[in-house]
Amino acid sequence: MPKEIVCFGEMLWDLLPTGKVPGGAPMNVAIHLTYQGQKVRLISRLCHDELGRELILFLREKGLDLALVQVEQTHPTGTVVVNTANKTEVQYSIVAPAAWDFITYEPEAAQTVSRCDAFVFGSLAARQEITRQTLRQYLPLSNLNVLDVNLRPPFYSQELLEDLLTQAHIAKMNHHELAEIRGWYGVPVDAQESMRFLVRRFGLDLLIVTRGEHGALALQGDQFFEQAGFTVDVADTIGSGDAFLATFLALHLNNSPVPEALKQACRAGSWVATKAGATPIIDWDALAALDQSPAPDLE
Repeated sequence: MPKEIVCFGEMLWDLLPTGKVPGGAPMNVAIHLTYQGQKVRLISRLCHDELGRELILFLREKGLDLALVQVEQTHPTGTVVVNTANKTEVQYSIVAPAAWDFITYEPEAAQTVSRCDAFVFGSLAARQEITRQTLRQYLPLSNLNVLDVNLRPPFYSQELLEDLLTQAHIAKMNHHELAEIRGWYGVPVDAQESMRFLVRRFGLDLLIVTRGEHGALALQGDQFFEQAGFTVDVADTIGSGDAFLATFLALHLNNSPVPEALKQACRAGSWVATKAGATPIIDWDALAALDQSPAPDLE
């Protein structure tokens, strides 16, 4: 059954050596959720410039609802310079300021958030005061807040992450981000112990940690789940985490058990890594044929 999901935050262009491609984690998640038949609304902001107009055309072709996307004349549509020299550890240089730094509160958007099944937001969107304050107004309205942690220097702080984690019900981060966050508190290196600490400290219902080619971990209540990765030839990892989150959330909201949602999410993320760009249309038959990699020992 389709769920109503709101994605809040950046929409932009990733500027790759081979040319520009649409990007931004919340936008990528929204597109992948749309692929999977969910009812998605995107809250963001862009400029009425050439890049903004191209992005609107792209999203309309994807079937995304743009009624809550704000358009302005002052700040440029967002861009990110992407370095893909290391295919498995892509580097991003995020231009600031951008239009999505100035998302303002709107009553229609607030009503949509209050009735949605899930509100997905990322830490990067909170880098500037105006969008951060708008996000803080929407978070108490939602019944299920899903935080996508994106630690992009210099656009975060421990204080900001603690604020966002406190208001989240579900949080997703990668293993590098888990390592940095646990370092703030002197938590042991063990991944399970670190995850238990974060769940207890911030009152999370569910914590997910992606591990690249090694799959993912999840902690729900007292139950740990581990999913091995899948063997693929990587083109680039742009959007892999977004496909993972969208797939997991679509299944989770429709009552799939966590192990099944985790497995299919890892499949989706791995398959997207075999393609250039963040939002290729997923070939579900190809996903089913992926071979599982051996699971590594937990850290």
